[in-house]
Amino acid sequence: MLTVQIVRLSALSMLLIGPLLLICVCRSSIWRKEKSSISLTLRSPAVMLASETRTANANFTKVREMAKDLLVGSFAAGSSYAEIWIRDSATFIDVALEVNDPSYIRRALLPFFSVQAENGAMPDAYVNDTAALEEYPVHAKGDWPICDGHSVVCKNSVETDQETSLILAVHSYVRGTNETAFLSETVKGQTVLDRLELSVRYLLSEMRDVNGTGLLFGATTIDWGDIQPEESPGAKISSLSHRAVDVYDNSMFILALDALADLCA
Repeated sequence: MLTVQIVRLSALSMLLIGPLLLICVCRSSIWRKEKSSISLTLRSPAVMLASETRTANANFTKVREMAKDLLVGSFAAGSSYAEIWIRDSATFIDVALEVNDPSYIRRALLPFFSVQAENGAMPDAYVNDTAALEEYPVHAKGDWPICDGHSVVCKNSVETDQETSLILAVHSYVRGTNETAFLSETVKGQTVLDRLELSVRYLLSEMRDVNGTGLLFGATTIDWGDIQPEESPGAKISSLSHRAVDVYDNSMFILALDALADLCA
């Protein structure tokens, strides 16, 4: 039986491979006849990379100019958001400084310090409403509502990048303007620099993994890293959260520590 199966398989193989061999022979014959009239342009990896880089640079320049147009007189994350977000602010503050007076950026950063919790926690965002912010009470532990578009101050606690984003934003502002006096600005009895250090102490005391790594933790998140899939809307750490020591939050922490050390130098 085994011999018969092998024979059958061999016959089947020839039926399948035979036409392929015929095609290859025919193409080989055609190639020999026409190869003298065919020229192939082979591009080295270096040439291909250079071409792709030129295209990418051109696109980047275009996107940067579009960003400048968008940020003139605006520090919001987009037209759909009423809030000023610290993560977004830290991302585009360098470009915003190119097209706005520094005082405008200063006014956008200071409210984060005025609503900082007593334990050093920072919110994700605030609504740019001066009267509402002046009346907003200081929280003891930063238990703000989630960011759903209905709160003056809000925080999605499944992420751990609010404090570090603010440090990086302030660093970019001070280095971009050389306005070191900003660090001595007093907000509700404490300087900006003191409040930045307080935010680091909060992370070290409240957001460190207790299982031996010593690193920061957050929830396991999706979307922009600020929503967890275990519940809806999934913006607040709860008993359903799966805590994670993630690369992003800890990378931001390292960058923030370097930035704070530079500001203190």
